[in-house]
Amino acid sequence: MNPIIKFIVIVFCFLITILCKKPLNKLDLQLLRLGMFFTVMADLFMILLDYNTIGVALFCIVQITYIARYDIDRFGKIIKKLFIIFIIIFSIYIVLVFLNNNVDFLILLALFYSICICCSLYKSLRAMKEGRYPRSNGELIVLGMILFVLCDINVALYYMGIMEFLTSHLIWIFYLPSQFLLSISGYKFNFK
Repeated sequence: MNPIIKFIVIVFCFLITILCKKPLNKLDLQLLRLGMFFTVMADLFMILLDYNTIGVALFCIVQITYIARYDIDRFGKIIKKLFIIFIIIFSIYIVLVFLNNNVDFLILLALFYSICICCSLYKSLRAMKEGRYPRSNGELIVLGMILFVLCDINVALYYMGIMEFLTSHLIWIFYLPSQFLLSISGYKFNFK
């Protein structure tokens, strides 16, 4: 699929959140919109501009935003833990650079991102279990996050050179539905 078409689909998912007139609640919709906005920015840098480090950094912000969305009550504690993890990872990077090891910062940033998305998936599962969302919305969120994680597993496999042809297609097979499901997860459905 053409990169411009992929990007347009992601922008469309963001627009779905902008056009939402019947949200679950305003704060949830604002956090969803913010997460989708940073998703658009991350994809702009990764898909169209080929600046992967900036893209991954923006995807970290996406996942942190979603963590806040799924567990706003405990967000302060979570962000402190994530900050400590980031400082540790960044310190490891500084030490490796000081020791003249040629290490790509993107690898360490991807490690931090993987922690963020795993935390985000966990928080989405917990939010559904605790009934923080109506059942249909909780299911959309969890399924969207599972597909998001599956996409990122394929991204990692692709960059490791494992089954590149297959993983390059699986990335988008998982990613596009994940973004659509997340984009509609903020709507208030009237299911009986």
